Order: sequence, then structure tokens, then C-alpha cells
Amino acid sequence: MNRLASAGESLAESILQPTSGDRSSAEAARELVKQIRSSVPLSIVVSGTPLHVPWGFLYRGQADGEFQYSGDASDFDDFWVNLFDLNVSYSRTSFLAPSNKKVSESSFILHALHAENFSAAKNLLGKNEQAQIEALLNLKVGNFTDWHSCRKNWRECQDVDSIIYVFGHSDGKSIYLENGTEDAKFRMDANSFSASFRKRSNTNSRTICFLNGCRSGAGDLGSSFLSVTSSHGFYGFIGSEAEVSNTFAARYGAAFMKMLCLESASVQEAMAALKATHEFFPMNLFYTCYASPDFRLHDKAGV
Repeated sequence: MNRLASAGESLAESILQPTSGDRSSAEAARELVKQIRSSVPLSIVVSGTPLHVPWGFLYRGQADGEFQYSGDASDFDDFWVNLFDLNVSYSRTSFLAPSNKKVSESSFILHALHAENFSAAKNLLGKNEQAQIEALLNLKVGNFTDWHSCRKNWRECQDVDSIIYVFGHSDGKSIYLENGTEDAKFRMDANSFSASFRKRSNTNSRTICFLNGCRSGAGDLGSSFLSVTSSHGFYGFIGSEAEVSNTFAARYGAAFMKMLCLESASVQEAMAALKATHEFFPMNLFYTCYASPDFRLHDKAGV
């Protein structure tokens, strides 16, 4: 925790620097952060080329001396992950603006699954969690274990509100649905994703992506998907800042998708609820919202 706080302090110092000789704005921002006492919404817009920053781990304190570690969520009260309900977007889109569009009368979820990793993780879960996952997998459009099938079945839901849920392995540049292969059937980078799941120019449907089971919010992959999932019709993605175990990814993903697909929660409501759930601590802190916080599906997806 000392190392994390020290790195977070340095990152915050780098971010909250004056520009164009105007020190007052930077100082006002620092003072505002110091005054925060409970989690408040904060939207961050990345200008120009998408740049990955682990925003949740900026630290507002002074990391000198021994960090008093208690082992619960209060240890992060001076990190931005607890200070704010964070949302990150790419400036070329306007999905953060309030939308007056009615929720679609039909909504769908497409699962793209790494068959081996997903099955192994699911088998380690309890019966209730396994049943919850099965209920989600049975929703339309369905679940698929190769990218060719995902692209083919995408045509069924590209014009309605939807979620693309990906449970895969990443090497930092691509997401794989099978280990040890460069076959395009199982490997997809951000450019291929954009080409495969592009929306029609005349559609008003909205789609978000949940990129699970890999460091999908970090590095080159996170920067690329931040751009790709901000294109026409897409409202961003949910991703992890650090590697989490397949078992935890399956548990967290099922809980998140249940709230969105079966309980009509918004992205922000689901993120906040799971951040406050002690049973998911501390790995729940790794997940960051790069999607519209107000995105919400119809009553029940694909029912």
C-alpha cells in the first residue's frame, strides 16, 4: 500500500499541473479534491490520442511514513477510486451528455467466450452463481466461442440496444478466445473489433462492451478500445486496470451483467453497487467505467 500510495501521489502531481502559466486552476482542482468526503460523480474526457491513466489510483494524500493498512475498503478513502464515481470517455463522442432517447423496446446480449478459461472458471463457482451465469447465457443473441460466429450473429442485434460481453485472454494488444493461436477466428485486436462490430450509419441503437478476464482497460489495449468503443452507436466499455483471476472475472461479470440485463440497472448503478460489495473487495477496485454511466437496457434483455 505504501508503494501504491506513493505512485498515486506522483501521478496526481503530474495530472494536476498548471497549463499555459495558469496556476490557479490546478491549485483549485487540488483543493477541491482535498475537500471531497464521499464518493461523487466525476467524468473525465480524454482529448486527442487516447491515453491510458489508472485514474482510480490517483492519491490525494502525502505518501510519507508507514501506511496504516486495515484490510478493508476504507484503506482507499484517499484514492480516487473511493473519492469519485469515475467515468472516462474519449472526446470525439458525446455519449456522456444526458440522452432523451427512449430505451429500446428490445435489447440483446452477445457473449464472446474463451471456452476453456470460461468453463474452468465457472466450474469453480457455487451452484447459485453457476445458475445465474446459465440464465445470462440463455438470453438472446447467445454465446459463441469464436469471433467468426460472433460477427455473424452480431447482425441480429446491431440495430437494437445491446451489450457485447467478452471473456477472453489478452496479450496487451489483442483478445483471444483460444490459447496459443494467431488464427483470426480466435484472435481480435481493436481494429478488427471495429471492422467486425461497426454500426450502420442510420441506426440509433446503443451498445456497450464488457471486456472481461484480461487487462482490457490498461495500456495499448485500453487506449485502443477507448477509441473504438466510442465510435457511432457505441457507448464505451467496462474494463479491468489489472489482471484478475478467471474465477473472479466470472463472478464479477455475472453479478454485473445480472444487474444490467435482468434487473434493469444502469451502468453507474451496477458499478456503484459492486464497488460497495465487500465480498468482491479488493479486486472490484480494478474495474473502471469507460462507458456512458446512464446506459440502461430494456426491462429484460432478449426476453
